[in-house]
Amino acid sequence: MDKLLIIIQNEDIASHIHKVPFLTSLKKLSRVSFAGVDTLDDVQNHTYNELFVSGGIVVSDETVLNPETIRFEKLQIFLDFLQDLSTPESKWIWKIHCKMHKKLKELARTNTAAFKILTLLNKYQKCNLVEVLSYHDCDSRSRNTIELDCLIKLQAQSMQHRHVVFLTEKHMERLSSSLECGVVVACVNDFVKNFNSLIGYHSSNMGEKQQRLGSRDSLQGK
Repeated sequence: MDKLLIIIQNEDIASHIHKVPFLTSLKKLSRVSFAGVDTLDDVQNHTYNELFVSGGIVVSDETVLNPETIRFEKLQIFLDFLQDLSTPESKWIWKIHCKMHKKLKELARTNTAAFKILTLLNKYQKCNLVEVLSYHDCDSRSRNTIELDCLIKLQAQSMQHRHVVFLTEKHMERLSSSLECGVVVACVNDFVKNFNSLIGYHSSNMGEKQQRLGSRDSLQGK
């Protein structure tokens, strides 16, 4: 099968990589590679920077950390799945906004369910599967939701990760525009149950492991 190399100038990556047509669909295909170059000589000399290599980052909204909208058991299954998915060659990480993590910590003082979720996050943070992002624009009091611009910036800052997944327990129809810029939108259950169809290619060494991951039972309940 023919290979396709998509080339973009290094200086344009941050501002233009999300404008590549059908970017989300292209990322799913193992025959598609991405290259950042200073000049076209980098292609001929094979000195270009490989982009969107493997693995991915997961970013979530407030519903994924709210004990009123998600159960502890569902997050446990999700994090176990993410841990099983991540390898040294294909790393996956859940990036949590500072504001949401702080809100969970405050709630955990009086709410048992929130305390269990916080304890779970701390456990996986120690093994580098969870990362709390530094404070930035999304964390200001005037903003109640994660904006598309933030996801685009995170994608540009994580160019070795092939995929960006935005997790939410809200109705996803309203977020369909994210699919145009290389970001996959999914609920937690869908991410685990339909990972293969949502993500497609994510590692040069997928094989039987991807088949096993794709055959997992769906999550139950919230």
